[in-house]
Amino acid sequence: LPPTNPIAVQLGGTELQPEESQSYTFGAVWTIGDLFFTIDYYNIQVDDRISQSDKIELSQADKDTLEAAGVPNVQNLAQVSFFTNDFDTTTQGVDAVANYSTELLGGSSTFSLAYNWNDTEVTKSSPITGEFKVSRLENDLPNHRATLSWAQQWENFSAFTRVNYYGEYQGVHVDYDATAKTADAAVTIDAEVTYFLTEEISLSVGATNLFDQEAEKLDFFDRTGIPNNNWGGKYYETSPYGINGGFYYVKATYTF
Repeated sequence: LPPTNPIAVQLGGTELQPEESQSYTFGAVWTIGDLFFTIDYYNIQVDDRISQSDKIELSQADKDTLEAAGVPNVQNLAQVSFFTNDFDTTTQGVDAVANYSTELLGGSSTFSLAYNWNDTEVTKSSPITGEFKVSRLENDLPNHRATLSWAQQWENFSAFTRVNYYGEYQGVHVDYDATAKTADAAVTIDAEVTYFLTEEISLSVGATNLFDQEAEKLDFFDRTGIPNNNWGGKYYETSPYGINGGFYYVKATYTF
């Protein structure tokens, strides 16, 4: 519902206001021989965030009050939601990257290691937002992520491999709190090999999630006794590396 709808107002809705934010960041860059390092810290505070409220049940007293005020068909409603400025968040994190270039295997090599720590905290909220939305904002994304990559270049060939690490996250299905669980950390591997036919034309073979790492499977039958097929899914859709498994491709590229 619009936040100024009489039903929303009865439940605490008010006219939306602009979000306000402030952020700061600082970092450092340095080189040691062929090693290149960067590290950055960021902090983002957002006040009066606009989001949809929790699903709020209408009590019989609410319905009677609204009906007396002339709101039609209110007795048929069970629960509603509306947009609000109800909560504030603080997101902070660290990005660290190290690159190393050298000659290897008759060609040029670049190794890269990247790490990210990210944390979001809901610093103010009310029951209008709901505990589960707070949990999703704080826990759906992994706090830790890292990648290690190797790019190799020869005269007519290139190869690229990347190892991706995803820390624990909150698995959620169909935005229902009964499905929530802490999902395991996981590792995926991407790879690509390219042959340069000419300076303009190249052919590549590659894979994303080469070894077909599965996303976390739904398991509420074990935890709640509710069969998984009642919920129309097999995996937690909050998986940070998707739910489609491995993706394999062949591509031709023309550069002009």
